[in-house]
Amino acid sequence: MPDRATRRMDSMLPAATADFLKLRLTYSTDLKERALAWEHILRTMHAAWAISVAKQEYRHIEDNISVVNAALARSVSTSDAGSLGKPLFETPFGATLYKVSGLPVSDLLTRLRQSFPGKAILIDRWATWCLPCLSEMPHSKRLEQESKDLPVVFVYLCTLYHSSEDKWKSKVIELQQPGIHILIDEKLDAELSTYFSFSGYPGYAYIDKNGKYKGVDMQNMSDMNIQTLTALLGSTP
Repeated sequence: MPDRATRRMDSMLPAATADFLKLRLTYSTDLKERALAWEHILRTMHAAWAISVAKQEYRHIEDNISVVNAALARSVSTSDAGSLGKPLFETPFGATLYKVSGLPVSDLLTRLRQSFPGKAILIDRWATWCLPCLSEMPHSKRLEQESKDLPVVFVYLCTLYHSSEDKWKSKVIELQQPGIHILIDEKLDAELSTYFSFSGYPGYAYIDKNGKYKGVDMQNMSDMNIQTLTALLGSTP
């Protein structure tokens, strides 16, 4: 929460200047965390123009959250229920690879939810050329192994942007990374970024076992350990 920063601005600066700087603060990339931050910002604004801008940003974030939850709540036809399609292949180290193209992000999220009923879904958006993404993979691997008895599935969504199917397969095998791996086209990747307000790679999102998007402030997968994951899973009724 930005409460400390806003208090400092209000105590040191003219109201108009403080309002302007509050609007330029950098907040969490997580939608729920950003909504909470803007709720606080709204309560501290002075000028009518600043209140209007803050309200507009807050409504935009709330609309995004509603869109995400609406997509997760969608039903699918019986023939599609629980189907991510035929896997390209499965590995001895526990990775299952799929490729999707021309699929709206809402359909992808719906199919993920239907494919793993009763389980939370931890989404990792990454790219084969993204060094920060790759540096976090060993931690993801350890966390997935430690949580194998918990109701959670790790889903890795890799973009085709500046990459290829062969590079993706090779990287998954090189990393020996278990989990559900899905290669997504550039359009779907862009929609995914908009849905979850990802600012770049990697990007993380958490969907609870009831199929609801839940805000988790994660800049890196290493921000989470087995204790925090267990607590997060246990917080869902």
